[in-house]
Amino acid sequence: MKKFKISVIIIFLSIFSHAQEYPTIENNNHKIIAKVSLSSFAFPDVFNLYYGILSAGVEKRIRKNTSFSLQAGYVLNYGESNGLYRISANSVHGFNTNLEYRKYFGKYSNDGIIPLLVFPFWFQGKTQQNEMSGLYYGVHLHGQNLNISRSNNDINTYLVNRKSVATHVKLGYQSINKSNIVLDQGMGIGIRYISSNSKNKLGNSNDFEFPYRKPLDKGDKLFFSWTYHLNIGFAFK
Repeated sequence: MKKFKISVIIIFLSIFSHAQEYPTIENNNHKIIAKVSLSSFAFPDVFNLYYGILSAGVEKRIRKNTSFSLQAGYVLNYGESNGLYRISANSVHGFNTNLEYRKYFGKYSNDGIIPLLVFPFWFQGKTQQNEMSGLYYGVHLHGQNLNISRSNNDINTYLVNRKSVATHVKLGYQSINKSNIVLDQGMGIGIRYISSNSKNKLGNSNDFEFPYRKPLDKGDKLFFSWTYHLNIGFAFK
């Protein structure tokens, strides 16, 4: 599964890179962009649980250099989860949503040190110059609901419901090549609230989420949070 996920991302980035070979820069405003998330599919939770999210959505221009986006995702179960930093689980199912308000700066160059440090920036060359491309900042809202099936030291199998909400301030760069293919990535920091409870659990064992040090099976807590996204899409006029 890991090789498959990596292969999918490489194929998408290669397609984008090929379309960038002879980029054109032009004033060409788009009104809506359809996107799918590569980062959610590959690694939505690096440390704790083994799952992916099939997430898609749209970004719509609402006024000059300003947009609003909505993405919804379905959690894909990747099988049993355990190993380094991972919490044991039989299966993971659920859904998530992302809302984002963006303001574009009207700056279209991604020269500098950041493209050298962040691999996908290598594929973001020149871009069409319009009101939904280039450097931007955003305010991001995230919500997720997970149903996690777990086993308690062979005593019994039980269900954990885990809810998470978060908000972030983000900085990102969106490029639109000559074929109207979009590559969008951004990073942000903020706060996250996680609440969980278990049903039909026997025994007192607990596993703690990394790096929050919160029991997965119970309780609630507010944390510092960071986020990263990598989306690919198509821009429509």
